Amino acid sequence: MRLRLVDYVPAIAPDDPQKRRQLWPDILRDLPPDGLTAPPGETRCLWLSIAVPADASPGDYAGTVIVSDPDSGVSQSLPVRVCVHQALLPDPTAWQFRVDFWQGFGHLARQYGVEAGSEAHWQLMEPFLRDLAEHGQSVVQVGRGHFEWRRDARGAWEFGFGAFDRYVELCASVGIDGLIEYLQMFDGRGDTTIAWLDAEGRYQQQVANPGDPLFDELWLAFGRALAEHCREKGWWERLYICPTDEPQDVYGPPTLDRFRRCVELLRRADPGHRTTVALDSLASAKELAPCIDRFVFKLRADVYDAAWAKALRESGKWVETYICCHPERPNSFITSQPIEQRAIGWICWQEGFQGLLRWSYVNWPTDPFGQPEGDGAYTAGDLFVVYPGDRAPIASTRWERLRDGFEDYEMLRAVERMILKAASGPERDAAAAALTSALARVAGPAGELTSYTNDPEVLLTARRELLEAADKLP
Repeated sequence: MRLRLVDYVPAIAPDDPQKRRQLWPDILRDLPPDGLTAPPGETRCLWLSIAVPADASPGDYAGTVIVSDPDSGVSQSLPVRVCVHQALLPDPTAWQFRVDFWQGFGHLARQYGVEAGSEAHWQLMEPFLRDLAEHGQSVVQVGRGHFEWRRDARGAWEFGFGAFDRYVELCASVGIDGLIEYLQMFDGRGDTTIAWLDAEGRYQQQVANPGDPLFDELWLAFGRALAEHCREKGWWERLYICPTDEPQDVYGPPTLDRFRRCVELLRRADPGHRTTVALDSLASAKELAPCIDRFVFKLRADVYDAAWAKALRESGKWVETYICCHPERPNSFITSQPIEQRAIGWICWQEGFQGLLRWSYVNWPTDPFGQPEGDGAYTAGDLFVVYPGDRAPIASTRWERLRDGFEDYEMLRAVERMILKAASGPERDAAAAALTSALARVAGPAGELTSYTNDPEVLLTARRELLEAADKLP
């Protein structure tokens, strides 16, 4: 059991025309060792988490939380009931649902005042990676900073994999051992700058876009070396490369042509290279479809075609979803309705999404506690889901509710397996009906994405009734 104090942050709701800064419950602080002091008449909210062991016997468990005032001797007993059902959930490190929060750990170095790549920086990463793993993270995210690029006096390319290897192994040590995702080959909204060390160790850089001789020569060499290295390490089947994020031609450069050029380079380097990309345009997604192995659609109706997504899955492609600055709902902003974060897991199950990507985990603004929207370019909380603590993350209510939604996805998967394994009969029919009913009440009609319930009691009741029906399966 873990009891935490819900603390508040001042934030501006994006739909408030008066731009008033109001207090929102978001930070989950550990209780002080000597207890909590609250002035008379003040109300404080506590967050109780109970971890149920995998070997716990199904049934009802009763307990009590006692809140007392040592000075006056007054105490209050609060009953707690925990119902353990038959459905068994795997450990977060074994979830089928793919949680993919962009790590962006350069922000750790800046926040804590350490040199990027130093031993202090590496030590900082571990508690944050462990927190990600506890919330289901399975994707290892890497980029240019994890590799050394050198060009010798003859113009040949050489590559160092030391930081890459160390990061992948550090992730594995805490349970993050799924896909390895390289972001990103080129800038989809402008020119790309290539940087490397020359034969004398001097830093060099040059603008080079896909299709330019320098870019193509470099990525043919690096794509080949990366494939060979990952095969040697046993990581090849995990590797996916994102040429660029959210490709569209609306930004000026010929982004889609450059994207196709990158995929051509990768496949020339090694035909087995696989690609992934976050897509915020359905037209771009369909145009680039032959170049994509893992589709990640924005969780928004104008970007998502349910019938096409189904056909992609049936053809063997992976189909996932993501949230970032948009959609307006459901999302994980500080000012979002609390139900939204948990409902995302239900929507993902309803639509057959195999995972959720979120672009921000620790992209902190200058003052995340006092001005969480930063310079105002982003909605409060869009940049991060945890706060900087004492060399470790402080959770947010949003982060915990997202985890609840991921667990609900795994719960729905477990119940469906139980139904499929059960013998035909009234209990199986009742459980199947309860599953259909629960999805309809919580996620709403398939394909709509925003018709989820706004009432937490509806979600909790549907979940309980579904689990009780599953308990009766033979």
